[in-house]
Formats: sequence, C-alpha cells, structure tokens
Amino acid sequence: MKFATTLKSFSIETTTLKAVAVKAAVTSIALMTLAAAPSAAQARSFAPEGFKSTIVVSPVGDAAANGNALYGAVEQAKPNSDQPLQIWIEPGVYDLGDKSLTLKPYLSIQGSGIGASVIQGSAQDINTFDLTRGLVVGSDHSSLRGVTLRCLPDEALGQGACIHIVNSGASPDLAELSIESDGYGSHWGIRNTFSSPNVENIKISMHGSLNNYGIVSSLSSYPTIRRAEVTAADGQMHNSGIFNRDGGLPTVIDDTEIFAAGGQEAFGIYNYNASGNGGTLEVVDSLIVARNAQDNGAVRDGSIRLHAESSNFEAGTPGSAIFLSQAGEMDIRDSELTGSDILAFASDVRLGSVRLSGEGTVEAAQTLSCAAIFTLSPTAQFFENTCPTGGQGVTASTTRVKLRPHPWSEQAH
Repeated sequence: MKFATTLKSFSIETTTLKAVAVKAAVTSIALMTLAAAPSAAQARSFAPEGFKSTIVVSPVGDAAANGNALYGAVEQAKPNSDQPLQIWIEPGVYDLGDKSLTLKPYLSIQGSGIGASVIQGSAQDINTFDLTRGLVVGSDHSSLRGVTLRCLPDEALGQGACIHIVNSGASPDLAELSIESDGYGSHWGIRNTFSSPNVENIKISMHGSLNNYGIVSSLSSYPTIRRAEVTAADGQMHNSGIFNRDGGLPTVIDDTEIFAAGGQEAFGIYNYNASGNGGTLEVVDSLIVARNAQDNGAVRDGSIRLHAESSNFEAGTPGSAIFLSQAGEMDIRDSELTGSDILAFASDVRLGSVRLSGEGTVEAAQTLSCAAIFTLSPTAQFFENTCPTGGQGVTASTTRVKLRPHPWSEQAH
C-alpha cells in the first residue's frame, strides 16, 4: 500500500518525548470554599473519609476567562493526604488555550455533567508536538469526572496534535467523561506511559483527519476499562480504538464498545510490538468492530493471551476478527467472530460456544481445540467437542497465515 509521501511525517504516535515548558499567567479566579462534605459517591478511593472542603469554580466571563479561573483554582489548591480537596466546576465552557490542566494528588475535579461543564484547549503544532503534554495531565491519587474534554485543532496554524489526557507515571481515576475532537491532524483520547488508570463510564470520539487513537498504553501501563464507548475513525492513515505498545496492555475491557473505521488501517484493539510483556487481556461483554479501511482487524497482533467471554469481534472486508502473533494464545467463550480473511489465529486457539460468521478461517500455529461451534452458512451446522476441518471457514494449520503488512502502524511507533 502506498500513500502520499508528504503525509508520512504525520503518523506521529512515537516514543520521542520532547519536554515543553508550559507558562501561563493566571488572571481572575472565581472560587468559594465550602465546608460541606461530598456524598459517598463523590468520595474516591484516595479520600475514604470525604473531602475536607470543596472549591467551586464559576463562569466569570467568556470561555477564556473561565479557563483562567479554573486553571488558577487548580494551581492554588493545596490538597494532601490529610486534607483531600474537591474542585466543583459549574456549567460553562472553560477554554485553557495552550495551557495544561495538571491534576494534583488528593484532588478531585468534578464537573456538573457531560455537556454542562466543558474544558477545551488548543491543539499542539503537529511538527513539534510533545507527547507528555495534554489538555489534562494526570496524577496519582486524583480523579476527574463529570466533564466534556474537547481539543480544538487549527489547520491554518498547523495545530493538529490533539492529546486530551496524558498519564505519565500517574494513575488517576477517570469517570463519567466525554472526550471528543475532530478536524485536522492526529488525535489521542488518553495516552498512558508507566500508568494504570481506572477508566470507567466514558465516551471517547476521535475523528482526526490523519491518525486517531482512543486509548494508548505503553511501557508497563495496565489500565482497566469498563463501560466505555471508544471510537477512532476517519483518519486517512491509521485508526485504533485501543493501541497497546512496548509492554502496555489493559488488564480488562468490560462492557465496552470499540469502533474503528476508515483509512489505510482500522483496528479495534491493536498490539504493536506488544510481545515484551506477554500479558493477559480479558474482554468481557464487549463489542469490537473494525471496518471501512483497506485493512481491518477487530483484534490484531501481539504475543498476548486473550481471554474473551460474551463478546462480538467483527471485521469488515478485507479483515480479521482476531489475529494474534504466532506466539499468542486465545481462549474465546460464548462469543461471535466475523471476518472475511481470518476468524481466529494464534499459536494456541481455544473456542467454546462460538458462532462464526463470514468466509474467514480458524487456524493455529500449534494447537486448535473447539467445543460447540456454530457456523452461519447456508446449511448451518453444530459441532460438539471437536474443531470441524474442511468445512466452511474452519481449518487447522501449522503455517502462519499471511495478511497484508501494516505500513502506517509500523511508522506509528
């Protein structure tokens, strides 16, 4: 696959980290300290006895003035383990410009609800972007919930690197969030490095024109993802809902919908160079879909162990439902696999009560075992305690099947 060489420099999910100092002047701050303790639902694990005080940030003017008020409130807050604090954001739009909102230990930032409290900011220059800088920068023992995060790219200024939440060596609680951006550039929802945040009840929608990544986990990052909707679509090159690399891998994906679409490649869960940890990924009660690209994969690559229950893995044409490396393992139960090329491939493939759809094959480099397999063919058959061979879409193989290479993914490191 070939693409315009002028676009190659924009495939920018990279490990090159360039420090950028963030300087900002703090203007007017509208805040009030309240003595009331929050409800139990608001108190996070780092503050089991409740917050000692709550700071309320109110709109004070236009979006930029509101953003300065919020930024100043966070900068001036002095929480600690004995004095955990909450910042409550009233309804309004809070524009940070090019500043980053950095969370603090023992500080909870609570918005008035998705769509009511909106935190937005400018995208970075796409040629000099800093992967350690996001609209929000996480911290241990902190939480962010009840807000919409929105990155604002500007093609005329070359600002197209939208990174919404960066967690570097920090594992905050992230819940009840909407993270959204579209337009020019390459967009990230959450990017984790040496961090294992709790991600729960969130919606991520990345629609950049070049590359899109919902949640990226690298270098010993093991997030938990529950009750989420993650979309990465419309990029001309690469779109991944969950992008795992260099030893990063979620521990569980539960009750979650992941959708990737368009471009050169669309992968629901993509494990790039993820053989270092050989970890286990659990997928439960989830829907993983990849379609409308030149190469589609619901789960693609990696020497990982994939355990899945009650989930659907669907890839458009051409594409694969679950295609791991020759050293990968999978155990799929009570699920459905749909794909035109590969339904399942790994070193060891175990399928139980699985429905197969499409013309793809089930193959294993080493061992293949099945129980209660149902194929959606014109003459559907039900197989018990054995892997059907020679039938539609199901074969046993000791040679690795070949899929087209991933040129943009390899550049996306």
